[in-house]
Amino acid sequence: DFFSEKLTTHCVGWLRDDISTIRQAAAENLKELTIIFGAEWAIEYLLPPLGEIIRHQSYLRRLSAVQALSLMATIMDPPDLTITEVLPLVLSMATDNVSN
Repeated sequence: DFFSEKLTTHCVGWLRDDISTIRQAAAENLKELTIIFGAEWAIEYLLPPLGEIIRHQSYLRRLSAVQALSLMATIMDPPDLTITEVLPLVLSMATDNVSN
């Protein structure tokens, strides 16, 4: 869907901003988008680009992605989606080669 892809590109892209308040607002926006469009939409459109950010060399980018994931996880319905979709992304960061 063209709209979803463009929206995702902009909103997730703000997690890469150099200003921390913009990254925090972006994480909150991703939570709000999850509320509006639902968990299935978030899994399809938001988790793949967040999965790329968690592998970024910059710890700030990675931290921003984790903050977004944690906010999104609190409102995913059904909650099992948090365990099956979000948790594996977060756990994958525990064994990566990027210094924290």
